Amino acid sequence: MHDLTIETIRINGGRLCLDFVNTRSYPALGGYREFLRGFGDLVLWAQRETLIEAPDGQRLMANAREEADLARRALNDAVALRSALRCLFASGAATDTLRSALDDVTRTIRSAAPTLHLEARNQSVRYVAAPALDAWLLGPLAISAMELVTSPDRAHVKICPGEDCHWLFLDQSRNGTRRWCSMDSCGGKAKARTHYETHRRPNRSGAAP
Repeated sequence: MHDLTIETIRINGGRLCLDFVNTRSYPALGGYREFLRGFGDLVLWAQRETLIEAPDGQRLMANAREEADLARRALNDAVALRSALRCLFASGAATDTLRSALDDVTRTIRSAAPTLHLEARNQSVRYVAAPALDAWLLGPLAISAMELVTSPDRAHVKICPGEDCHWLFLDQSRNGTRRWCSMDSCGGKAKARTHYETHRRPNRSGAAP
């Protein structure tokens, strides 16, 4: 994961809000990896998620250069919301912490509501936010979280056990046994490690195989 960037990280959480939580790593032993290091990273991520198109991204970046303080505050607000979303969907959060996270999401929806509208695009309908520096992303993220946290799918949100990962994902497998965020990364590493450990064990005579 250490060679990844916001342009190359996997987007496979299964829901917009989970993908956003996964814009940083959550290793058990600390030393997390942050992929949102500037306002431009928010824009790049949103374009990868097809929330905005290239012209919208260019306008946002132009506005960010003119209003650097507002862009910086927008990034900080997004990171704060990401923490709240993590608390909502990662198991084990204390009741007070969960309640605080729900309040944060509710406030975000209320704040962003005046700028949100429905738009038909590519034969689908979705929420779209006005391209203002402080509103264009948080509203759709909070709505995605509200839809997931109040649906039966919430019970199928899992945490990848990869030691340097702990990303969230929605298990949509037929039998509900998906364990890893991706077999191409954490799952593959675990499989290789298990194979190595199995074949390095001493044989019955005590000699290494």
